[in-house]
Amino acid sequence: GLNYAHARHFIHRDIKPTNVIVAEIDGKEIVKLADFAVARVYQTAPFSGLSLTAAMLNLASFMPPEVLFNYQEINPLADQYSLAAVVYQLLTGAAVLEMPREERQRYSSLLRRQYVPMRERRDDVPPALADVIHKALARTPSQRYADITEFRQAMIRAVQGD
Repeated sequence: GLNYAHARHFIHRDIKPTNVIVAEIDGKEIVKLADFAVARVYQTAPFSGLSLTAAMLNLASFMPPEVLFNYQEINPLADQYSLAAVVYQLLTGAAVLEMPREERQRYSSLLRRQYVPMRERRDDVPPALADVIHKALARTPSQRYADITEFRQAMIRAVQGD
């Protein structure tokens, strides 16, 4: 779904577990990406800054750093970060970021963007897969995979052991 959207110059901007739907159709599990309500054409859309509410802090683990630090330069690599954060949570049962209970500490944690290494939360995740997810979670977009297709292929190779 993201490859299709990105090829048409749209970015989703709201990838989180509740927007990933798994259904069984004709005996096959199908994964669909829902809620393109805040999607934008990334090459022409003016982005506005965000005001961080308490509700947004709860979703902060799925927000790429550039949403906070460089919102005018958001591109498809932002969706890659968010998808990696969803996969991280699916595999570990925990959010990428530690979010302290006290609000002031939450803002500080959000600004530092230091995620807990995946294998610290679940040591049976193959190291190669953890490395793929960590690369897609890079703080700097240019350090991520070139596009969502490359990220997908890297995950498949890591799972297959290639």
